[in-house]
Amino acid sequence: MSTLLRVPQANPQPSSLKLPANKRITTPAGDRLSIIMENNDPPPIPPRSALRLSAMNHLPARFWASRLGSGSSTTRSSTSTAPPPYERYVAGAGDEPLVDGPVEGEKVAALRTNRQITKRGGWKRLGAIVALVVIVAIALGVGLGVGLTRKKSNNITPSMPGAGPTTGQPTPASQTFPLGEYSMITFLDAVQTNCSSNPATWTCFPYTVYSSSANKSMATFNWVISNSTSDRNSLKISSTNNPFSISFSSIPLTRVDSGLPSERYTFNFTQSKNVIPTAALTQSNTATTCYFNNTLFSANLYLQRSRTYPFGGLADSTGVGGYTPWPYAIEISQASAGGVDVPACYEMQNGALGTRITQGLAQQAGSAECRCLYKNFDP
Repeated sequence: MSTLLRVPQANPQPSSLKLPANKRITTPAGDRLSIIMENNDPPPIPPRSALRLSAMNHLPARFWASRLGSGSSTTRSSTSTAPPPYERYVAGAGDEPLVDGPVEGEKVAALRTNRQITKRGGWKRLGAIVALVVIVAIALGVGLGVGLTRKKSNNITPSMPGAGPTTGQPTPASQTFPLGEYSMITFLDAVQTNCSSNPATWTCFPYTVYSSSANKSMATFNWVISNSTSDRNSLKISSTNNPFSISFSSIPLTRVDSGLPSERYTFNFTQSKNVIPTAALTQSNTATTCYFNNTLFSANLYLQRSRTYPFGGLADSTGVGGYTPWPYAIEISQASAGGVDVPACYEMQNGALGTRITQGLAQQAGSAECRCLYKNFDP
């Protein structure tokens, strides 16, 4: 059986347009389509299982309204509004959802637009948290540094003998004192030339005494104090590798006057002092060199007596000499007694010793002394 289907037009066409010819549908599907279009009702949903029917019965009315559109008379309302976006429902008792609220996608969107931060306290709260974390980190760093410093200082026992300086002298920087490298900063205090009949044959660096100039009289000796055992009373002293200074190696240090204000380390050795005279010794005015072969070099390194030199701007120049300045008083001496062949002077020829000079050099008594005295206190 065939049915002629005429499709109604929603809006009449202008007269100038021709309507298409009616179509005939002669199939069984056409019969069903005719019935659907005439009734204008939503097609029934075929039941698939009892579980689906139960869940569908509990769905809210507005769910069906959003699905069926305006064609259903049971859910249409002039005052109804669309459900909020991203709202999700789980079937429960009645029309109200068991789980209601924004889905995870909306939370991410809120964070991206800073709504979540504003809701929970805003940027001020976030800044306060960051500042608190920074303050805690700084406090931990400072506390750890102070703790380590105190632990280190408590584990080191100073080895300085006796008490500190009596006139406000600073304590030595090194806790291993007196081991280390030191610059003995002194001034030339006095010069004696009695061991020679010609005063020009004995000279003392820097050739200017303190009474003439405080700065030009400065003389620095760089020495190293070491030990080969754990005994602090078994110390040795050596000069640094400097061809222009007095050279010596591994001279034992002796500690004297322990516990007294004059407590000190002392040492001495015999050397040959070479001097280029400050005046001509021959009529030909040739270069000459004089030797004092039994010169006694001695030094006292005090452990309690304070120093007074250098002062002023030089007192702050800890780099004078290249090493740590000796923190206490120093006394250094070069001395030669008169006698036979004192001094022994020679002409210099092409850098080598030539003819010995005896004219004008009379022998002096053994009690007569030539001396260079250096110190850094009581100028």
